Amino acid sequence: QSCATNQGPGTGCHDAWIFDYDNVLSSVKSGSFKRVILYDMSMPKIPNDFNIQPLTQEELLLFECWICDGAPNN
Repeated sequence: QSCATNQGPGTGCHDAWIFDYDNVLSSVKSGSFKRVILYDMSMPKIPNDFNIQPLTQEELLLFECWICDGAPNN
């Protein structure tokens, strides 16, 4: 709900690629997914004018575990 919002440019939510596992896996392998989710925290872009909420600490930990587990297609 925070990343795949269908809100478009300027939101930090890049719906065009986030629904395609191969695109997500490519960004995980390059390190860009982890960077924007866990380090830069630029996805989703906060603050924003679209009522998109930041990822919770629990969601961030789930992403980190998923990445560390090799980003399985589940």
